[in-house]
Amino acid sequence: MDKVKLAEQKLEKILLEMETKEVKDKVIKWFIDNPYPKDEKIHNLAGELGIDPHKFESIIYGLLSDFLSGGRSKDFKGKYDPEQLKMGVEVEKEHIDNELIALKISKDHLAEIPDYYTKLKKMEAASGIKEQITKDASAFAMKMGNPDVYKKYKDVAKGASAAKKVASKIGGLFRK
Repeated sequence: MDKVKLAEQKLEKILLEMETKEVKDKVIKWFIDNPYPKDEKIHNLAGELGIDPHKFESIIYGLLSDFLSGGRSKDFKGKYDPEQLKMGVEVEKEHIDNELIALKISKDHLAEIPDYYTKLKKMEAASGIKEQITKDASAFAMKMGNPDVYKKYKDVAKGASAAKKVASKIGGLFRK
């Protein structure tokens, strides 16, 4: 194969990778704005982007696979502290309802820093986030004219992660 043909192939590959990255970024942004879409909406987006729906679905599957099979835990050979994993799953469930994904994220953090969640807990305690969220939840309940709302969730608010769950349950007004 001559040098010109080889250079053309390399350029084509680079352009395709750039295009795929751009599409992936658009897909991620779209899913953030459109959680749990129906298949029809996915196909409509593929059409808007000028991509075959089956190829578009492959891109989506690729993004999911990248997330689930990548990360620091992928090549981790050590052991995870069960208590750290338990803490981690609870913390990560602030961001996602799926326990397996929360576990995956926890393992990624713990592969890098074995006591990640203990350190996070200390940092949150030092920042006063629990007290502020609990105070905000109480103020919100009083503002809504229902102090029982705060009392109902008071026992749940034992840590920053639980307090954030309380905040989301009573209106999601305290997310940062």
